Amino acid sequence: MQRSTTQKLVAALLLCAVPASAWAADGIGPFTSGVPSAQPAVGSPPNVYSSDFTASPVATGTDALENPSGVITTFGQLSSGANTEPDENTYLNFENGLKGPTPKYNYGTHFLIQGHEGAGNLSYVTRINLDVSDPAHRITLLTPVGGDGLTHLNRTDGSTYNPFTKSMLFTQEGSGTDGGLYEIAIRWPSTLTTRYGAIGRCGLEGVKIDNKGRIYLVEDTGGQGVSNDKNDINGPNKVAKQPTPMCSALSRTTKAI
Repeated sequence: MQRSTTQKLVAALLLCAVPASAWAADGIGPFTSGVPSAQPAVGSPPNVYSSDFTASPVATGTDALENPSGVITTFGQLSSGANTEPDENTYLNFENGLKGPTPKYNYGTHFLIQGHEGAGNLSYVTRINLDVSDPAHRITLLTPVGGDGLTHLNRTDGSTYNPFTKSMLFTQEGSGTDGGLYEIAIRWPSTLTTRYGAIGRCGLEGVKIDNKGRIYLVEDTGGQGVSNDKNDINGPNKVAKQPTPMCSALSRTTKAI
């Protein structure tokens, strides 16, 4: 998802369901209300939440990183002032916790992991340690720059956790050689592996994994535009791209990568 880079404050939000008494035995619903009127899918309108949920910010764009690297110094902004918006958030809970840059430090068990959408080979991934209140250890950078000062990642968008490999998968929505899939080990220190050979180089919006380890990809760029609105058959108001041959597989298995 590409958004305006003129936004000055970037925030990650954690949604919580309330009240607790409304939850069923399986932990999901029933909920008492929906969103009365969804916002239009244009521009950057404010979020609208069901009354069953509350939203509270857990990080802002100017929050410092525990382990800054090169020009990557804060949660949502480069030291140059350029914004690198955190896109999809993946919430994870590990009973035994996760380690980080500071040895023997207790980083807790609840984490919010997000890829930061940006160009110029400076997209990156952060981990918000939700149980930590100390700002010196609150946000951990998982993708430090290399010797050339770059991460060589671009337009990071979707993310998901792979329980079979205990790693995170991230998509890049850039076109051509700016797109593709990469994998980050959840253990510390994190290691990054690109999966361009198995998946291809194309714009990918999202990624999900089923209970058999099959990886499903949502392509963001492609060939001919096709209307996705039955009331707008000829377009061009609501158009989706047909997949290109370069990255048209519906799924890949975990073993394939």
